[in-house]
Amino acid sequence: MIKLKLSILLILICSSIGSFSMVDEKTSWKHASGNFNFQWDLENDQAKTVLQTTGQQIWSGSVLPAFLIEDEQKNRQYIKAEVSENGISTENDQTILALNFGEFATGEMIVSKQDWGVGIEKLSLKWTNSIPNIIDLYFGTSMVSEEGKAFLDADEIGFRGDWSAAGFCVPGAKEGTAQSYFRMWDFGQTTIALGNYGPSMGTLYGAAFPRPVLGFAMGNDNGWTAFGAGSIPNAAMLLQLRNIHGYVKYVYREDLWGAGEQERVWEQPLRITFGENSWLAFRDYFNSFPPKEPISEVHSKSIWNTWGNWKNKEYPIRPMVDFAKKVGAELFIVDDPWEESQGLGRPSFERFPNFYEDFQYVDDNQMHRGVWETLGWITDTAKAGLTSADLIVNKDGIPCKSSWSFDPFGDGFYCIDVSSERSRKFLRERTIWTMENVKPKIIKLDFGYGMPSPNMGVPRNPAIRGERYSFELFKLIVNAAKSVDPDVTIMYYGINPLFLSVVEMVSLDDQGDLWHAVKEGHDQWSIWASLLSNKQVVVSGSSGYDWHKDDNVILNSIILGIPGAVLGTHLDDGSSVPKKYLNRRLAVYTWYRKNVQWEPVWLNSHVGDLTNPPEIKCWGREDLIEEEKVLTTLILNGSKDESIETLKSIEWQGRWAVISQTDESIFNSSKLAVVPFDAGSFSIQLSRKPSSVQKLSVDGIEPCSDWKWENGSIIFEVDDTQLAETAGFIIQTN
Repeated sequence: MIKLKLSILLILICSSIGSFSMVDEKTSWKHASGNFNFQWDLENDQAKTVLQTTGQQIWSGSVLPAFLIEDEQKNRQYIKAEVSENGISTENDQTILALNFGEFATGEMIVSKQDWGVGIEKLSLKWTNSIPNIIDLYFGTSMVSEEGKAFLDADEIGFRGDWSAAGFCVPGAKEGTAQSYFRMWDFGQTTIALGNYGPSMGTLYGAAFPRPVLGFAMGNDNGWTAFGAGSIPNAAMLLQLRNIHGYVKYVYREDLWGAGEQERVWEQPLRITFGENSWLAFRDYFNSFPPKEPISEVHSKSIWNTWGNWKNKEYPIRPMVDFAKKVGAELFIVDDPWEESQGLGRPSFERFPNFYEDFQYVDDNQMHRGVWETLGWITDTAKAGLTSADLIVNKDGIPCKSSWSFDPFGDGFYCIDVSSERSRKFLRERTIWTMENVKPKIIKLDFGYGMPSPNMGVPRNPAIRGERYSFELFKLIVNAAKSVDPDVTIMYYGINPLFLSVVEMVSLDDQGDLWHAVKEGHDQWSIWASLLSNKQVVVSGSSGYDWHKDDNVILNSIILGIPGAVLGTHLDDGSSVPKKYLNRRLAVYTWYRKNVQWEPVWLNSHVGDLTNPPEIKCWGREDLIEEEKVLTTLILNGSKDESIETLKSIEWQGRWAVISQTDESIFNSSKLAVVPFDAGSFSIQLSRKPSSVQKLSVDGIEPCSDWKWENGSIIFEVDDTQLAETAGFIIQTN
């Protein structure tokens, strides 16, 4: 009852804020997408999303662009577009709007109707007289009334965001503990980085994953409207909140770095999609982009990363290689600080006197090599042959420094300006040298989110500023690496589809940022990562630092695809890792699915809303095999839920994973893996009686007799002692 009352209250408040006036049919722009109608009064710039069946409002606000500019006298002014009289024309599903910005500029905006939603395809502008400095570009703002100015701060210019809904969804906006859903009044005066700029702009801290998202959603119990970039902007993309309203803010700061040209063009600055819940609204946004070319399964390999030990300054490599082999890892990544100095790309022989011999030891243990690399940080600029002309500098010409926290009282790194040809040459040569001498099969790129914001410094080339800065670094490094080995895997963080062209693997990053709530946080990260399930990219579940909390991480990783780890080779107190934890890792590393085209099956899991955070209980994975969806994987949590039709032929107590080892469903597979995570019981009806059952553990694989066959079902019962000694069971039915 409390939840219902809160939901009704939110909807009523949102509806009262977003009133919608009667409009002339000639200036009314409408588009139906799925079960939603997008309605836009062009003359008054008032839009709303409503549920088609009931007309209930989900979101409201303006759509026309606005700018904050600085003129020649250094005065700041807010200018908002209006549709010119008789300035509306339509060609097929595209509407061309002639715009004017008062005495300052004229322009044009092209808006399209798409199966996935609404696209702002192009915004062009021509300054009437002198060229002002663009400080910000906005979508979703308007001037407040005279009465409304009584609410403004002394330094505000008189405009505010006008996008209204019951609440917001920003995937992973807050970490430690993770939060993605916020009621409209939760934020207050808040700036949230949607792309690569977090700590450098003083926004809510969130390190890498799931950034860059370049999008967010607004909605209520009736549905959600998602907003995202249609191309990578040459500005920092933010969600700006002022009290209960939000708007999109693209930060340019040309008042610091100089004006642009007389004519300006923005390609696909915004896309708008809809869904019954925020995950579905985001999914349509993701699917609005064309698919990548299919990638090879050569990129689907499980990972062991040295950071679990190296973060504690425990650097011997060979014991970690032995440990990684024991749990079945296929890739062994040496993390920061393997280099002589950060960003130089040469091994530290002081820290690793036998670096090459140690990497040969990786090869000898049938694992592939991998290295960590920072995108644009550099410590020893002299040794790299770089000067201040090759670095990002501030308004006084002093090279900027950055770090994960941008703490001016701490250490930091210089930032390479990818505009400089000398910088580009250094990055190319560094990458090629690493590829030819270290011979990695995977490069883990890092700290794209740790670069200076436009408030601090920018690349000298305006075309690669903002979110394009990190992307340009990506492209340069990736192209250099693949010139040596086209099959090298590029790993990064971030779920936005615009960045997927330069990566094969997206990692959920270390769970250190999730603080003590690893399960809850990894659930949320996994739900957002599943938006990539049909995007031709490998997803790695990574890990936290605590072995005692690892079960929940690898349970989710079984669905996502590729298991990874940044765990230590011992517990925090120095004692050995219990076999029950090693066995769980071994099971997942042995039996994970390598397919990169799949769909999540939510079962009784929940993608989240304004009254319930995202939560994973039971969920599954349907692999796309020969254009057919096949249920290949299940994660079972707790005890049987009679309401889940998919699981009617399964009984269980505790947590279990079921993974088909063929391209058949779990109910018909001739080779089926069953992994216990708790003491308990499990049974599943199979199409035929098993011909053999084997038990896997870190001690090897052996025939298993601890199973029953009753009424067409195989039954396992596992106690605590057996759980510690068992990684899982493999059932053969051929």
